[in-house]
Amino acid sequence: MNEQDEAVEEKVTALLPSSVLTGLADTNWKERLSAVEKMTDVCVMFFFIVNIALLVAVFPFLRCEWKFSLMH
Repeated sequence: MNEQDEAVEEKVTALLPSSVLTGLADTNWKERLSAVEKMTDVCVMFFFIVNIALLVAVFPFLRCEWKFSLMH
């Protein structure tokens, strides 16, 4: 395993619960399906959190633009 693979593995283990990782490697298709569904839920949650964080970060600038455009 090279350094890049190790870095990817580190990030994946930080993001996904261990039950998902073991489920993805399981030979039973129902366990793999369940793991993929859990992984999808985690991805949707992170997508939602990132969108909220971006909105919170950008909102003060948008408010300034709105005030400026209302004044002119």
